[in-house]
Amino acid sequence: RPNFRHKNCGDVGGHPMSEWHTKWQSKFPVTEICYPKKEGQIKDRRADIVIEDHNTIIEIQHSIIDEANVICRNNDYKLHNKELIWIIDGNTEDVKYQELSDGQHLIILNKDWKYKSFSHTYDFILIDILGKIFKIPVKKVTTKMIKLKEYKLIDNVVAKLLTNPKKVWDLWCDDNSCECNLTLW
Repeated sequence: RPNFRHKNCGDVGGHPMSEWHTKWQSKFPVTEICYPKKEGQIKDRRADIVIEDHNTIIEIQHSIIDEANVICRNNDYKLHNKELIWIIDGNTEDVKYQELSDGQHLIILNKDWKYKSFSHTYDFILIDILGKIFKIPVKKVTTKMIKLKEYKLIDNVVAKLLTNPKKVWDLWCDDNSCECNLTLW
């Protein structure tokens, strides 16, 4: 199905969309939906992706966002009875990824906002690194690093988001993080 884009939303954006952002939106039928300001809402909002049958909004975040704006978006969308899921662009120079010899994955997030901005409001975010989608337990990122057990391919994550987005976290067997040990010899 083609994307539905609603343009009568006023100036609620501010940044032009990245190619990565546009690619993500192209996978969903309903995008760019306006949620006009209602009592208690900070400002008009334009949702990146809407999964209407599940009252879920997916925010695709490429550019910097601070914690205050994450909290405001969460609160504003709650007034419209919507839950948020965040997908962060990990295909940038500030994100380092390495598959380790034991099959686990090390992700280094050199920009604090890619996890800290979400830690007050959310337990998990998703990060896309070359089509590998990682479930990041944001409160477990330490010294800008996290070691994870597994990723899911983008098509599997999109399929879950389209059919039952609140269960997307269940694609991973647990919170996905690994305990790190420091051994001194």
